[in-house]
Amino acid sequence: MKKIITLFVVTTMLLVSCGKSDKQSNAALQEKKSQLKKLEEQKAQTETQIQKLQEEINKLEGGTNLANVKWVAVTSVLSQNFNHSIDLRGRVDAENISYVAPRGMGGQVKDIFVQEGEVVRKGQLLLKLDDAIMRQALAAARQQLE
Repeated sequence: MKKIITLFVVTTMLLVSCGKSDKQSNAALQEKKSQLKKLEEQKAQTETQIQKLQEEINKLEGGTNLANVKWVAVTSVLSQNFNHSIDLRGRVDAENISYVAPRGMGGQVKDIFVQEGEVVRKGQLLLKLDDAIMRQALAAARQQLE
């Protein structure tokens, strides 16, 4: 196909370069237009054959059918406020364990007021320590002062 087109172009150039009269140039122009029309028809036939072959290949390969394809739409980006929110629930597990000790000597745990996994807030009482040792130390200090 390329050889035929190349041969046609070379022949046409050779004839044009020889110089013709107006009648010959009009005839040549009409001939070129008719050849162009034939080539465009061949191109259209080739494109339809290519499309049919591609569809057959897609069917044999199990590809998607173009009727089932959902096309994507494009819109321009606008500047506007973003007022969306979502409510989520989750659980937080500590990666590092922290040990908390009260001021002073501490003591034995007497009561625990929360369960594992329960939500706690700032200032909430978590546990009660037995302060018997601290009370005894306080009483001894008072006796020494008296």
